[in-house]
Amino acid sequence: MFCAPTLFAQDKKSLAKAKDEILAAEVAFCNMAKEKSIEEAILAYAAEDAVICRPAKIYKGKQGIHEFYARKDKNDKLI
Repeated sequence: MFCAPTLFAQDKKSLAKAKDEILAAEVAFCNMAKEKSIEEAILAYAAEDAVICRPAKIYKGKQGIHEFYARKDKNDKLI
């Protein structure tokens, strides 16, 4: 029972560190999107097996994401 407060404090520190890392990644992503483009930011931060699901097609991987942004019909809104 003596360890519980120490473990809880460590969990809170780990959680705070994780939140800080996520916030830093979000800020870096937003800055890249502003400075370059949303496409470049998404390509830089997306996993190799990332997927964009649209009603007409599923775009798989970074190549698929690139194809999504390169398509001629851009009426399909991202959000």
